[in-house]
Amino acid sequence: MIENFRNILTTLYMQMGISEYKSDYFAQITCIICVLSISLLIAYSMQRMLIPPILKIVKRTDIKWDDYLINKPILKAICQLIPSVMVYATLPLCVNSESEKVYTILYHFTQAYIAFSCTMLVSAFLNNLKTITTEHFEQHKLVGVLQFLRIITWFLGTLVIVSYIFGNNPVRVIAGLGAAATVLMLVFKDFLLGLVAGVQLSMNNML
Repeated sequence: MIENFRNILTTLYMQMGISEYKSDYFAQITCIICVLSISLLIAYSMQRMLIPPILKIVKRTDIKWDDYLINKPILKAICQLIPSVMVYATLPLCVNSESEKVYTILYHFTQAYIAFSCTMLVSAFLNNLKTITTEHFEQHKLVGVLQFLRIITWFLGTLVIVSYIFGNNPVRVIAGLGAAATVLMLVFKDFLLGLVAGVQLSMNNML
């Protein structure tokens, strides 16, 4: 469907007196703009039309755990993730093989945005677990562990995002950090010691 739409646009641009090469280029740009506009409209519609009724349904239920696992940060991250996946799936249909540079740039930024949305989703989920453990189970000793997991999540998420932006394999980048682990431990020694001390204080209820 998108390829047919792109061919129709190419024909229309050629009928307007534009050369075949520029017509195909303008058609690709138009398709990309349309896909991005539709994805933004879907994200906005989901946040305005789906999140409020879902939150009302969750609040009306007798179950309490869903109030923390299904809340606004979780739903917002999902609303950002779904349109970005849609752009990722339809992008190859908007750009032909001859426009490799344009496709590569958009492809990498789309991957980075998907990684950012997934990082937000995992971080929001861990934050909800922290709220549940402190308010309902009074397990304050798990707060330090969950905060540490959130730090690790954003650290790995940032590595993946930067890797995708520059077109590198995130697995290789993360694996390459093992060689520099010694240097990083020396640089962030005080930070790591303070973090471990905080986790131990929380786990042993020393405060």
